[in-house]
Amino acid sequence: MKYYEKINRYLGKEMSEDEQKEFKEELYNNSDLKLEFLMQKSETLAIEKLAAKDLKNKVREFRNRNAQRRKKLLILFLLLVGLSTLIGALLIITGKPKAEIIESNTSDQNVINSDNSSETPISTDTIIDNQETLENTDEELNPENERKSPPDTQQTKDQPPSHQVVAMNTFLETERSINLKGDDTNTRDKSLSRAYTAYENKLWNNVIEFAEPFRNDSIWSLNALELIGKAAFQDFQFTKAADTFFELVNKEDLLYGDRWEWYLLLSYAAILNERKDDFDQLSNIILGDPDHSYFLKVDKLKNDLNFL
Repeated sequence: MKYYEKINRYLGKEMSEDEQKEFKEELYNNSDLKLEFLMQKSETLAIEKLAAKDLKNKVREFRNRNAQRRKKLLILFLLLVGLSTLIGALLIITGKPKAEIIESNTSDQNVINSDNSSETPISTDTIIDNQETLENTDEELNPENERKSPPDTQQTKDQPPSHQVVAMNTFLETERSINLKGDDTNTRDKSLSRAYTAYENKLWNNVIEFAEPFRNDSIWSLNALELIGKAAFQDFQFTKAADTFFELVNKEDLLYGDRWEWYLLLSYAAILNERKDDFDQLSNIILGDPDHSYFLKVDKLKNDLNFL
């Protein structure tokens, strides 16, 4: 491992900007360094994958313990509800006799009637005069006596299909939960900074423009493709988003493969009329793997779409 220390420092983000620049130049010109870099990066990803799998197992055990606790709490809750219902029934049975309740209601009604009878009755003439006054006032305020136009229905007609609304809302929920800054800051490259800045400012076309040159980059292609796919989705270019995420899924990345499958499924959901078969096939694959990171989200998405 001739270049081990140098590669390790680069992958660990321990180099200065000038050192990173020199390393990249050497990487493009030195085939031995490039080969060793790819091997070392693959080993690092494999180790991280194993760590992630171990974390999944621990999370699964934690969820199982929580499920047992929730079951016990539910039983306790049902017992408390049953007990409170029983106590309420006993209070009703041992409360006031029915005759006293009727007598009390009758006396209250008499008080109300006596109060109402003391008021001056409103005559029919008074009602007619008030109505004429209101009509005259309305004519003064609206000389042309214009009627309010019915609400514009064009907006309703132009609304996107309901499956696109579900897909977009689910996508935005995912983005909020991932938090782009916290998730990708440690893998940013200076050359992609313009694309990230455009993404944070929601300039979707600029994101695609700035990230496109790095689509086939040997180091930063995955970051660039994810930016392109997410920007295209939020710009309603769902077919482009689907094609981009499909390309990412085929990269078979060990760390982010589940997330890219989820984004691809959301892209299919947004164009469900055209890609229904693709949506069903991919969702069935994910739901066939209970360890998939987005297993529960896919199940909920399918249920939401079935209600449409």
